[in-house]
Amino acid sequence: DRLGPISGDEARSGLATLTANGTGGVVEAERNANTVTLEAYHVSQLTLLISPDVFDMRSPIRVVANGEVVFDAMVPPSVETLKKWAKGDEDRTMLYAAEVTIELEP
Repeated sequence: DRLGPISGDEARSGLATLTANGTGGVVEAERNANTVTLEAYHVSQLTLLISPDVFDMRSPIRVVANGEVVFDAMVPPSVETLKKWAKGDEDRTMLYAAEVTIELEP
């Protein structure tokens, strides 16, 4: 959602080789149950989309970014979020019932 330097970019500078001339941002994400682990380079904000097909929305969702827990809470489903992403994607197989905005420290 927003590019910009973040704490620890130097340690993850290898991710810069995946960007156009090292000027973009990169996020590697891995999900295990309701925990999402992110390694981010030069990305100060991102949106995590929550699908009830993938996540157990009756349990908290945890996000670990660059080794730190940056989110750990229940995420209620939202009809507005569902409509917003369904309209934008126009793909009925990709339904997102919630979204979480993640801010990473500069």
